[in-house]
Amino acid sequence: MPSSWIVKAFDVIKYIGPRLIAWDLKEHRAIRDWKAHKKAITRVVVMKDRRILTGSEDGALKLWRVDRARPALTFGGHEVAVRCMRATDDGKHVVSVCENGTL
Repeated sequence: MPSSWIVKAFDVIKYIGPRLIAWDLKEHRAIRDWKAHKKAITRVVVMKDRRILTGSEDGALKLWRVDRARPALTFGGHEVAVRCMRATDDGKHVVSVCENGTL
């Protein structure tokens, strides 16, 4: 199962399959461990305000806050895997592209 690390100055995000884990580098411990999606996570974006945006093979995008156990928002609309996504600098808009090329 593919996994990836995303390192930011304030924490580390790791995703393995459908799981998303936020790490505290100073404390050397997991802050939060979510079963984030039904299928494997394909993309993760850590936003400037520390919210985390995930895209998955299940076609969903989810917006997470480290201090919450559930997603703040879930975006549907894609019928196949999310392959690319980007948030605006102010965090107010998200664009995503799925495997079949739809936005």
